[in-house]
Amino acid sequence: SRKFGEVTYHLTQVLSGHGCFAAYLNRFGIQESIVCEQCGAAPDDAEHGVFYCDAWANWRRMACIELGITELTPDNLVDIMMSSADGWAMVSDLIGRIMSTRESEERIRQRIPVDTP
Repeated sequence: SRKFGEVTYHLTQVLSGHGCFAAYLNRFGIQESIVCEQCGAAPDDAEHGVFYCDAWANWRRMACIELGITELTPDNLVDIMMSSADGWAMVSDLIGRIMSTRESEERIRQRIPVDTP
């Protein structure tokens, strides 16, 4: 049992893989492609969206510097979060920024009418 850290909406999305990811939205017919709208890689799933998408490389780099690590990976995520309140907060903030931005961009895309011939 931990003494710090709140499991947020965005953390839940990433940890469960349910969120604003092309592969997830594609499963439900919301999006045709599984390609990441931010960088063009596929599949755009939670792992790609948080750990590998080039669009968030600078944010990840800054978080890694603050955390004193070389890389944030699926393998070290939970250990970093559980190591300290600061680790939890930095990872939670990073994921919140990434997911909030992805959601905002998705809402904009959904408002743009699709041209029909």
